[in-house]
Parts: sequence; structure tokens; C-alpha cells
Amino acid sequence: MLSRTKRTFLADIQALRLRISREADQRNARTIAIVGLWPSCGATTLSVWLARSLAAEGHSTLLVDANTARPALHKPWKLSAAPGINEIMSGNSDEEAAVRQVDIDGLQVLPLGAAPKPTKPNSNSSWNDGLASLSAEHKFILVDAGTPEYTSTLEVAGACDLTVAIAQAGTVRREAIKGRLALLGEHGATTLGLILNKRHYSIPEFVYRRL
Repeated sequence: MLSRTKRTFLADIQALRLRISREADQRNARTIAIVGLWPSCGATTLSVWLARSLAAEGHSTLLVDANTARPALHKPWKLSAAPGINEIMSGNSDEEAAVRQVDIDGLQVLPLGAAPKPTKPNSNSSWNDGLASLSAEHKFILVDAGTPEYTSTLEVAGACDLTVAIAQAGTVRREAIKGRLALLGEHGATTLGLILNKRHYSIPEFVYRRL
């Protein structure tokens, strides 16, 4: 039997999946960036579970690792990190070799590829062209975009049709969150919403859900 925490988490993932599916249909959107406003917000975990949920509902989904600082999407399925999106964008690999099928029907994973961690905001690649080059066979392309202190993250968010931002509750001021959301907007991102992760309730959570 699932714990109450796990049931709540899965219910939240399902609600987010329904929201994204509805908005994507209304806006003819296909590419969705998941942006952690700061490190360790849970953006990669959210990307994996949301991709699983979309695939489970019959939506062909490609999960792309564009987190240049902390690439990790190859790890849950023990995939090799390369070739990946970097090799596709540099012309050193094609999509057929880089995209991997995993043990979930309808879900494929495209790792970041071989690239050193950036030590400062820097990107010479056109993520707009890179994402546009991916196959149109997928209903959704879900991108773990990293954090907005890196130029590549801003490029990815701007290149995607929709962006979902995530922050850890209680760790930063509202003004700081607004500032990072504004920065995404300045680079062309269309933010669908903000998720506050690890939120603690002073009274039982179900009471808040009824308010």
C-alpha cells in the first residue's frame, strides 16, 4: 500500500499532467521546459515523474536532458550519457542513435551527451534549432532545463512552447522568485505556472485543499 505522502505526490503529478495536456491542446504546444529556479528544487525528479505520467496516459513522450550543470536523466535507467542532444546539435550523432527507449511504453529518453560542467553562464549552441530538429513523432517533448543562472537554461525555456517553474517553499523570498520568473520571461519563456516543492502545512493538508 502506498504511503499518504506518495499518494499525494502521485495525485499532484496527475493534476499537473492534466493541466499541461489541456494547455498544450489549447495552445498547440509540444515542448515543455521544467526549470528549477534554484539548484536542488526537485526539477529533475519532477521531469521524470511527469514524463512517466504522460506516457502512461498514452502520450508519446520524449524526455530530454538539457541540464548542462547537473545532467542526470540517464541515471534512473542506467543509460550511457552519450551520445545525446549535444552530439545531435554538433552533428556528431543522429537522433536514431542518441534517443533511447526505456522500459515504459511510449517514453524515450535523450541524455545531454558528453559535455563538461559549465563553470559560468555560457552557451554557444542554439537550443532553439536543437529542439526544433527533434522528431515530430512525439506528442510531448519534456525538457529538464536546469536553473536560470545558466544561459543555456534561458535559451531552452525560450525555445520551448511552455515552461513550468519549480522552487523550494520557504527557502527564498517571494521577490526573488518573481525576479527569476521575470528573467525567464525576458528570454521568451511562456511560464505555465510555479510549483512550490516541499511545502509544509501547519494544519492538515486536506484542510487547505478544501479552502
